[in-house]
Amino acid sequence: LPLVLFFVGIYDDAKNLNANLKLFILGLSIYLFLILFPEFKINRLNFLSLNNEINILKINTFFTILCLLLFINASNMTDGIDGLFLGIILVYFSYLFLSYNFQEKFIFSIIVMVLFLLFFNYKKIFFMGDSGVFLLSSIFGLLLIKSYKSNFSSIKSIEEIFILLMIPGLDMFRLFIERILRKNHPFKPDRNHFHHLLLKKFNDKETLLIYLLIVLIGPVLFQLKILNEAFLILLISVIFYFITYILKKFNKIKK
Repeated sequence: LPLVLFFVGIYDDAKNLNANLKLFILGLSIYLFLILFPEFKINRLNFLSLNNEINILKINTFFTILCLLLFINASNMTDGIDGLFLGIILVYFSYLFLSYNFQEKFIFSIIVMVLFLLFFNYKKIFFMGDSGVFLLSSIFGLLLIKSYKSNFSSIKSIEEIFILLMIPGLDMFRLFIERILRKNHPFKPDRNHFHHLLLKKFNDKETLLIYLLIVLIGPVLFQLKILNEAFLILLISVIFYFITYILKKFNKIKK
C-alpha cells in the first residue's frame, strides 16, 4: 500500500490530480489492500475513559478506510513549510517506538531515516510533496493499527490514538467546515491552515517549533495521567481552536 500511494503521489505532484479523483484512488487502493491483508482491519474500538469496547466487525472495512484517508489527508495538509510534516511524523514514529518499549528495530530504522529526511528537507535540499507524505503517513497508519492490535504495544485505547494525532486532525476538520461554509470544495487548497496563521506572526523556525510543541502537549499529558482522557481531548480542542481564533483575529487587525 505505501508504495502504491507513493506512486499516486508522484503522479499527483506532476499532474495535479483532481481532488475527487485522488480521494477515490486513495480509497480504492486502501480497500484493495485490506482485501489482501484483512489483519489490518480495525475490528474493535476500546474506549478507556468509558471502560467500554465496541465491536465494529460489520463496518470494519469502511471504518479502517475512513481512518487512513483522514490521517493521510490531515498529514498532507501539514506539508506547508519545510520540516513541519517530517517533524510531526517523527513525533508519531517516536511515540510508536516508545509504546513497544524500544523493542521495534523496524520502527527505529524509520526514525533514523526520517531524521535524515528532516535535515535535508529543512535545509531545502529536497521537498516532500504528496509522494513523500503519502508514503510515510500510510506506513505510520498501518503500523499504528498493528500496534493497537498487538499484545506487545502499550497503545490500547482510541483516546490515546486520537490525542496523539489530534492537532492536524482538528485543523483539517476546521478547514473542511470553513471551506464548505464558503461553498468551496473541502479539499481545495488554501492558505488558511494553522501553520499559515502562525507564519503571519512568526518566522519559519518559530512556527515549526510552536506547532511541534503543541503536537507534543497531548501525548505528554496523556502519559502523565493527570487528566481524564475525555476531558484532556476536550481541553486540548478548546485551547487549539481558541489559539486559532486569536491568530485569525490578530491577522485581521494587522491588515
